[in-house]
Amino acid sequence: MPPPLPYTYLRSLSLPPPRGRALHHLLKPWTTLRLPAPWVIMLQYGGLVGSVAVISTVGPQILARRPYRWGEHTGLLFVGALVGIVLGGLFTGLVGDWMVRRLARGRETGFAEPEVRVAVVLPGLVLGTGGLVVFGVCAEEVRGGLGWVGLECAFGMVAFALAQVPAVWFGYLIDAYGQLASDCFVMICILRGLIPFAWTFFVDQWIAKDGYLIPFGGFTAILGAFSLLIIPIMWWGKRMRIATARYVVKNQ
Repeated sequence: MPPPLPYTYLRSLSLPPPRGRALHHLLKPWTTLRLPAPWVIMLQYGGLVGSVAVISTVGPQILARRPYRWGEHTGLLFVGALVGIVLGGLFTGLVGDWMVRRLARGRETGFAEPEVRVAVVLPGLVLGTGGLVVFGVCAEEVRGGLGWVGLECAFGMVAFALAQVPAVWFGYLIDAYGQLASDCFVMICILRGLIPFAWTFFVDQWIAKDGYLIPFGGFTAILGAFSLLIIPIMWWGKRMRIATARYVVKNQ
């Protein structure tokens, strides 16, 4: 028997051979789009990522001009985002699991439905949507040079939502769909980038034409519409899961 070949660095870079049903595993994440929850999560998550992308693009430009003239310090705008992310993470970690345990203890079965988690998303959605309004108003009204405070707060509000919403929704997917949740994550991560790409692609031209209020008002309306999609999941989420259970079984 010949000795095995040495495991060189180049061999470590090679891809392993496919192990059967490669096409099935490639297409499997796309079949999760038959479920309602991935669409809701994808739109809300993508809307928040798009909001952060737009603010990150427009905010430094505003602070570099009069009356602020922050120059190389325009990156301080992200201090507000840092505060919002920390608060959003703490709120989600402390309140989310506490609510599930509390409601589970209050039931005879000791079991809480996955939809119980969804209510925790509401503060983040409200703050994130309101943050776009605040940013648009403060960007348009720069008199006195103190509008940067509103810009920081607005960025923090959106960042709070971005830290909270995906964390709660991903927990919901794990509770609701089990092993299929990983395929849902793949599709959400693939498609969430479409909204940031679209928003940042034309935001500069839109602002140059109409100012800040109208573009950020439009973004607020879009994110608000995405946020309202939480209502069907909260009220009829279990019925939707029962109605689409056959798709989950086929994908296991």
